[in-house]
Amino acid sequence: MQAEPLPLAGAEDEYSLARQSRDSALKTRSAAERSAAAQPVEENIARESLTPPDDNELNTSAQSVEDILREAGSCRANRDWSCSAHAYERVIEMYPSSAEAAMVLVLLAQIELDNFHRPTKALDLYQSYRQKMPHGPLAEEALYGICKAWAALGESLEESRALSEFLALYPNSAYASNARRRLLKITDNQRQ
Repeated sequence: MQAEPLPLAGAEDEYSLARQSRDSALKTRSAAERSAAAQPVEENIARESLTPPDDNELNTSAQSVEDILREAGSCRANRDWSCSAHAYERVIEMYPSSAEAAMVLVLLAQIELDNFHRPTKALDLYQSYRQKMPHGPLAEEALYGICKAWAALGESLEESRALSEFLALYPNSAYASNARRRLLKITDNQRQ
C-alpha cells in the first residue's frame, strides 16, 4: 500500500532549511571562495562565456547571450520572475546548443517551481539539464531540484528514488542532511 504523500508545506520547509544550510556552509569558505560564490550565476555564466555559438546561433539579433543574462540577473534582483523567465527562455531559443542554454535550464526550473508553482514544468527543465550536462556545474542543484519537484507533485515514491540517488552522488552536500531527513520521513510514512 502506497503511503499518502507528505504535505507540500513540510517538504518546502525542509528544502528551505537545506538552502539555509548551504548558505551557512558558504560562510566557512575563504574570502575568495565566498566572493566567487556570491556572484550571481548569470554573471558567472556570462563572464565565462562557456561555449562559442555555432553557425546557426550567429544571428543578426542585437542581444548577445551575455546581454540577455545580465537582463535576467537584473530581473531576478528586482524579483520580476516573469521577466527573468522570459530572458532565460530567449537564451534557450537563441543559443540552444550553448552551455549557457543548458545552465539556464536550472535557473528557469527554480523560478518555475519556487515562484510560478509549476512543478511539472520545473521537473522537465531539471531533467533536461541532467540529460545535457550530467556532470555539469549545476548537476547537484538540478538533482536536488528534481527531489523538490517530485515532492511538490506529491509523488513520494519518485521523490524517494531521487533523494536516494542524490545522497549516493552527493553524500557531503550542504543539502545532504535535509535530504536524509526527508527520505526518513517518506520511509516512515510508507510504513504507517
